[in-house]
Amino acid sequence: MSDIFTLYDIYLQSRVSGVEALQAHSDKRITDTSERLRVLEQRYDRMRMVNIALWGLLKKRLNLTDDDLKSALEIVDTHLGSSDGRLTPKATLVNCPHCSHPIKDGSLVCIWCGYKLRGGDAFNAT
Repeated sequence: MSDIFTLYDIYLQSRVSGVEALQAHSDKRITDTSERLRVLEQRYDRMRMVNIALWGLLKKRLNLTDDDLKSALEIVDTHLGSSDGRLTPKATLVNCPHCSHPIKDGSLVCIWCGYKLRGGDAFNAT
């Protein structure tokens, strides 16, 4: 009878080990995602600062107004397809070839599993 308990203990320990491995993998993904978010926030802040500086220069040198900028933005927005305030149209979603989660077509990396897609094309990543 003790052999059954020993086998059951071994089985449970293997299950616990599997859960611990999943937890470690999840922790790494969270850490990696946090780092990527930090980098994106830095890039966003830098781009925002550059845009503010450039707009200040344009206003000063060319005597432009904020209304001029709004008009130019509306023209660009309409020219891109629809007046929705987005630079690109809604992205087409495809499934990641590694984890099968939906990702934007043209992504360089799967946001779910971190799988690197060659050339940013999920269809050619196999």
